[in-house]
Amino acid sequence: NTKGTKGEASRELKQLLHFMDGMEPENAYTKELAQAVDEVKESEEWRREFMLMMERDRDNIKIGRLAEKIDIVRGIRNKYQEDVIADIVKSNPETVSVILNLIDEHPEWDDERIAEEMLF
Repeated sequence: NTKGTKGEASRELKQLLHFMDGMEPENAYTKELAQAVDEVKESEEWRREFMLMMERDRDNIKIGRLAEKIDIVRGIRNKYQEDVIADIVKSNPETVSVILNLIDEHPEWDDERIAEEMLF
């Protein structure tokens, strides 16, 4: 980490680590790096790209969470009634019903594909 004390580090590496830890740039490399960071921060194109990536990440988290529920529903569907399954996966019976219908209608779909279908 940037505050590490074990081992030897060159002066340049120490300056880079200090810069990464929030200190002012001390040498040509860290000054150039600081300028590049400032340019990225001011770039509208980079800002839009970052926002798109954040949105995609949020969507992927939603898909993953729902896919986990679908996996559980698949595993216990023949052992419990829908209302009990809903309690187990902490969801409502309507959602469990949709999951079960999609599993039946599309047995070739994996859990993520079903989650995508439900969310989008």
